[in-house]
Amino acid sequence: MRKSMLVLGVVMSALVGVFSAKAEETNSANYWMAVCKSGNPTKHLVCMAYLKGMIDGNMNSGGIWFCPPPGATYDQSFAIIIEDLERQPENWHEDFVVLATVALAKVFRCPHPGEINFRK
Repeated sequence: MRKSMLVLGVVMSALVGVFSAKAEETNSANYWMAVCKSGNPTKHLVCMAYLKGMIDGNMNSGGIWFCPPPGATYDQSFAIIIEDLERQPENWHEDFVVLATVALAKVFRCPHPGEINFRK
């Protein structure tokens, strides 16, 4: 229990630091690429949690944007997103979630594009 509280405290203090930037800046890939690639373990954890929320949101909506195969991991999705975005820094001013979604949609295509995928 004490260890859980310590971890929660570390994560919460990291969130305060990470989200201290202006709100409009925190949506861009410029902002999130700096967080995700900072080399700081706490910021990496925040980045992974943010991406996990995006991925889970897609999957809880029936996998409408991308459809990872069974066994695909969050680490795998993270690597796909970062690799794709590193190839196009000219787009980093754009919304990070949109760019990350497009990166995953290129790799994890749904069986019928444009249709909602209800497989789980």
